[in-house]
Amino acid sequence: MKANYEYSSFQSNEAHENFSERTLDDFSSTSHISGWVNTSIHNFLLDITKISPGMSYTIISCLDSCSEVSLMVKKSKHLQSAIMNYFSIGNSLLVKTKDLVNSEHENQIFFGFDEIRFISQKSFLDKIIFKSSENGMDINHDLSQLQNLHTNAETPLTLVSPNQMESTSIQKLINLMQHYDLSCILGDGVGMNYLLKKSQRTLMEYLLKAHNQS
Repeated sequence: MKANYEYSSFQSNEAHENFSERTLDDFSSTSHISGWVNTSIHNFLLDITKISPGMSYTIISCLDSCSEVSLMVKKSKHLQSAIMNYFSIGNSLLVKTKDLVNSEHENQIFFGFDEIRFISQKSFLDKIIFKSSENGMDINHDLSQLQNLHTNAETPLTLVSPNQMESTSIQKLINLMQHYDLSCILGDGVGMNYLLKKSQRTLMEYLLKAHNQS
């Protein structure tokens, strides 16, 4: 069964004004919300003061247009010092969101054309660790599926802007989010694309704030 979602590309002044007047209850008919806002992942992280259960961990799936993030960390002393505690998951990194927010204040790593995906601790343990152990699968192999579609040459499934968010790509990303119970995906470059579960009220509040500030 396909998920319902609302694609809100608020880029004009008129659309921006309409969005700024909306509340969380205005999205009652949708399960996922997607759109564009004139900000960056760096600025978005700096505004985070409360980390909800749905965003306990962050999967860094792209840095500076490079999807081989784990390899970048191995070669970069700056990234090693900025991201001290992490798990390599295929080409991506898994970090505690609290640690990532704190480090971004001190040692910026997001400069544009990046992508991150939020996941709860419960989902990480239940959907990924337990699933991998139960099926006798290698955890790194199973986790790497989170970014396999991201590196598909024919249909790159990414929110890294300025990529247009097509409905077919959004639906595939929603399927990916549902499978691993991801809370939100952010991709920036020229502004920031987003796709999140409507149930993630804390994340939605931050996005509403980003729209109001842009």
